[in-house]
Amino acid sequence: MGSEGGNKTLALTGAPLGITVNTVAPGIMETELLVNTHGKEEVARLAATVPLGLGKPHDVALAVAFLCGEGGRYITGATLDVNGGMYMR
Repeated sequence: MGSEGGNKTLALTGAPLGITVNTVAPGIMETELLVNTHGKEEVARLAATVPLGLGKPHDVALAVAFLCGEGGRYITGATLDVNGGMYMR
């Protein structure tokens, strides 16, 4: 069973207990490690392939904070793609 199926199974199991279960699927994030391993030119090429450009780790953190906060109260079994439009379901 893939992560999508496991996510939904856990969401159904946790729901009666008031527990929500979601998945955050980040895309390519601009980090120091990415720049050090791929170089600035390659990172620029990667960024050009993503409609909104490369994200920052903070973008993922904000998505997680949303799901953990009041905004995510009624969301369960979902996968939130944080990838700047690189992959759309």
